[in-house]
Amino acid sequence: MDDRQDYLAKLQSQKDVWQAQLAQLQVQADTQDEQNRDAYYEMIDNLQKMLGNFNEKFDALKKSVEDDSWKDVKKEMEELLKATNDAFGTVTARFKSELSD
Repeated sequence: MDDRQDYLAKLQSQKDVWQAQLAQLQVQADTQDEQNRDAYYEMIDNLQKMLGNFNEKFDALKKSVEDDSWKDVKKEMEELLKATNDAFGTVTARFKSELSD
């Protein structure tokens, strides 16, 4: 049971990091010129949707601790974790490169 709680704590920590990144990206998007701003807002909206999906799966994983579906839900969570992390990395890198131009 400790491994499961540790894993959930790590996921919560990652979720907190993504929330902070979203806030930073929002501030950066707000400073863009009008033409670029809409594209940034669209990327942020997509990240928010991914984070919403992540939150739903995270809640399901927390509930699965109590029953026998942990392994199945954890596998799905791992896939979603990777996809969400990749998306945040891509968008964050794009924001940084655009701002440095």
